Amino acid sequence: MMRTKRFFLMMAVFCMGTVVLNAQSNYKMAGPYEVVARDGRHGTSKGGSERDMKTAWECAQKGDSAKALEIINAYAGTLQRFEGHDAPLCLIQAYWLTRAMILMKENRTPAWEAMIRRSMLPVMERFEAYSPYANGNWGAIVNRCRIACAIFLDDKALYNAAIDYHLHANDNGSLPKYISATGQCQETGRDQGHVQLGLGALAEICEMAWEQGDDLWGALDNRMLTGMEYTARYNLGLDVPYETWTDCTGLYNDWTEPGEMGRGVIRDIYGLAYNHYVGRCGLKMPYTERILAIKAKAEKRGEIKKNIEADQFRVPGVKEGVKLHQVFTYPAPQGAPLKHDYDVYVQPRGKKEWTKIDTYMAKVNAAVEKGSGVTTGTGHRVTEISYAFFDFTGDAFVRVVCKNKKFKTCRIRPDYRGTIAQVENDSTVRFLLFQPENVSVEFDGNKTDNLLIFTSKPPLTADEAKKAAKKEKRQFVYYAPGLYTDKTIAIPSNATVYLAGGSYFTGTFAIEDAENVSIVGRGVARPADGYEGCHVHRSKNVSIDGMIVNTCPVGGSDGVTLHDVRSISHPQWGDGLNVFASKNVLYDRVFCRNSDDCTTAYATRKGFSGSVSNVRMTNSTLWADVAHPIFIGLHGNHEAGDSIVGLIYDNIDIIGQSERQMDYQGCLAINCGDNNMVKDVTFDNIRIEGVSEGSIAQVKVGWNQKYCKAAGRGVENVTFRNIRYYGEPSNMSVITGYDEQRKVKNVVFEGLKINGTAIYDKMPGKPAWYATADFVPMFVGSHVEGLRFQK
Repeated sequence: MMRTKRFFLMMAVFCMGTVVLNAQSNYKMAGPYEVVARDGRHGTSKGGSERDMKTAWECAQKGDSAKALEIINAYAGTLQRFEGHDAPLCLIQAYWLTRAMILMKENRTPAWEAMIRRSMLPVMERFEAYSPYANGNWGAIVNRCRIACAIFLDDKALYNAAIDYHLHANDNGSLPKYISATGQCQETGRDQGHVQLGLGALAEICEMAWEQGDDLWGALDNRMLTGMEYTARYNLGLDVPYETWTDCTGLYNDWTEPGEMGRGVIRDIYGLAYNHYVGRCGLKMPYTERILAIKAKAEKRGEIKKNIEADQFRVPGVKEGVKLHQVFTYPAPQGAPLKHDYDVYVQPRGKKEWTKIDTYMAKVNAAVEKGSGVTTGTGHRVTEISYAFFDFTGDAFVRVVCKNKKFKTCRIRPDYRGTIAQVENDSTVRFLLFQPENVSVEFDGNKTDNLLIFTSKPPLTADEAKKAAKKEKRQFVYYAPGLYTDKTIAIPSNATVYLAGGSYFTGTFAIEDAENVSIVGRGVARPADGYEGCHVHRSKNVSIDGMIVNTCPVGGSDGVTLHDVRSISHPQWGDGLNVFASKNVLYDRVFCRNSDDCTTAYATRKGFSGSVSNVRMTNSTLWADVAHPIFIGLHGNHEAGDSIVGLIYDNIDIIGQSERQMDYQGCLAINCGDNNMVKDVTFDNIRIEGVSEGSIAQVKVGWNQKYCKAAGRGVENVTFRNIRYYGEPSNMSVITGYDEQRKVKNVVFEGLKINGTAIYDKMPGKPAWYATADFVPMFVGSHVEGLRFQK
């Protein structure tokens, strides 16, 4: 790992452009800074630290050792940490500084290594502990700095970790997660600036490894070549094959075509790959070759635009797309239950005008705040919260003004979504949304009077929905903005019902014994008793899109989809989205804050008979003020014996559980009773936070004599994949069978992380005589077979 200087001198030719921006002996440092960040109170250090560290690298490669050493030593003696939400991106300039240190390695002092270990390596460790959560350029940038640090430190273990990350990490920044076999990249659908940023970082990783004797360029059948050629081809104005990408975070799955933003604006990242594949290996890269020819002409004409990350130039004749920033708001009708604790304003990026939107009232059975003195009873009380909603395209700013209180801190959850609260003063906060989100805005940690903000892409217009209904020979029913007080709104078969934004219903939409039904739009249906705003009974081929309800059970039905549905409830047994004896049910982008289980899968129950199969909930957020976020298996036909089979819960944020009853804890819970058989259940890519009373999981075969008439038959084949828990230590999880005939079999935890620590059977530091479950913590009872914890 000592072949360093030749590599970094060669990199100066191919990487980040060839123009030295600041390499001069009279350069005056902006820093050094003790703390470097891109956001928060140290955000002003971003530009100065970038210029300083890039100049150190440029001076080192140009031979201006005195200035390079001045900057390196200044930061080595001062820099303590990188911080903030975007701290991983600060490793862009940290990488440049490390490159400078490699070239100046003969002048190293102990302070150089100390700076790397105290300021850079912790950022890498934190990023990996909590990944995946970002677009792939983040992971590539982090790993690029990791391998450079490893080379400088002569740290073989760190170097091997970087290689392993590049080839195998479950992060968008690893090679197989960033570039597909077709060459399409994880950020291709986002925009071309970011995808080239990611590819550039990956190319530098490959070249560093090559200089150490490891061929990452050839990995996955020259995957880097394929990705570079695909991106070059698209940016030359040519068509490319594209498939909607399912990324490993679940956050970035909505891009349905290549992103036109930045198309034809070329970042100077292609030289390294071309030098390797064409120069060394004799392969062909025709599209990359055309890009480099355009660069050569741009250089002659003086058309290279200097940029600290990578010089840029344009492909003549290729039109860059324009991102359309728009917001769509829906005034509340007179008589709707509003709440006036907050003034909420929205603004499309690039516009000056703010639009005020209405805030509605909802009741929740919130957990009593700690320190309230309440130590008996359920630990809950009914309170009023606020919610508001709007749609947008592009990016949108939100500003919230607290009218009745001053605050010190603001938190926007789920934390995983990375929405940053910019506090303007003691009553106002502002934040930016890059894509539709369902978020909770909480001031000084208070969840009993928080503000929920629901956003979506705009729905079909009424005319579009009417045309689609006509084409399908359906009846079209339109509800204009206004207040509707009918107790029941019955929906017949072969009907499309359009609820205009600003329509509010105090009754229940009843879909009973019907088929081919759609409800679309932005209506609110919330009866005052806190129960069903809609229900689906004994029906087929039903779609509900965009409603805000109390609860919405599905019973005895087949082929039901709920998309962009939000459920908020407060009464006893206020389950949000129940499934009874149904099959082929999909929940996509739903939000639940409920006073009982957020979602359930029960067999025979509530007058519906039969088993459950093929249920999926995805891209959703769950908050159980009482009971479980996800609960499976309790009810069925104890005489006939039902089955609950084929359930998938993936890409879900759980942001609360507060249940004092130990037997009803478990954010991910299977309690198999009533002679049911539960099998083939997958929990995948689930983040858990905000648990005040609860645990991560319960998987039990039991006989709950309060609700069941028999024990369950068994639980088999349950996978918990990429489950991440954040927060104070949870209560004990439980896995236990009932007897020798009613067991729990084949439960696998794969990629479980608790506060960033990976939990698996061969985890470092685990005494051989300890059970892996002890580190959850988890009680594993009798009659459990095939329990495994895998990395």
